[in-house]
Amino acid sequence: MLLTERPFLAIILLLSLAKLALAAPAPECVQGLLGTDVSLKQAQGLAAEWLNRSGKDVTSHLTNPWFNKNAERRHAEIWDMTGIPARLKQISTKGKVFRHYGPKEAIDAIKQSKVLMSGFVPYVEAAPGSYKKNWNDVTGAFLTLPDSSANTVGVLDARTATYVDVTLAEDVPVLELEAGLIYIIPMRPNFRDWVRVAYGKWKNGDDVSPEVRTMSERIEKSGGIENFTAAVPVQIVGEGK
Repeated sequence: MLLTERPFLAIILLLSLAKLALAAPAPECVQGLLGTDVSLKQAQGLAAEWLNRSGKDVTSHLTNPWFNKNAERRHAEIWDMTGIPARLKQISTKGKVFRHYGPKEAIDAIKQSKVLMSGFVPYVEAAPGSYKKNWNDVTGAFLTLPDSSANTVGVLDARTATYVDVTLAEDVPVLELEAGLIYIIPMRPNFRDWVRVAYGKWKNGDDVSPEVRTMSERIEKSGGIENFTAAVPVQIVGEGK
């Protein structure tokens, strides 16, 4: 489940440490929440867009090209992806229970607010020892199923991960990325405070590092940083660790 604490080029490498960041964002960086009706319309619009784009105009860039067929392979290939995976499909939420992993403070915030927000990390597709693909356009709130452990879905710190089990209204769009494992409610990406500050400096024309410039240009191309974060309502039916 999928965006860390250093300039953007380093972010790509750090993201590859996880198959998917299912973890919920902590209360940090929440500038404000969109109303649930607006958030739902955003999610529905993105779902329709992604399904239409699925498998079309996908591009990839190998970020560690020094690993080639003639070199000793000590690490997996790390790919920077744009576009939407071809296998994407929408599933019904009727009668289904989903699980959402995160650190304790984030899960506590979900239990209090009864909403799921977009995470900081995009979808990361991984084949251990072979490749890791950072799908930068695939962002939102990540879900799995109750019979999937934190380890099987690539949660960064599975030993301390907590979770909530939730049900969703039937009009909440849920897209399947990996059958039985990885699901997503499409949302615009959330950003950490340092990213917001750095992007703001670039936007104002301040002198910034090449890494911050690259990061900011990419954010701008994807629509910029919004002041409000989408929040989709959920009904909590269980919790644990």
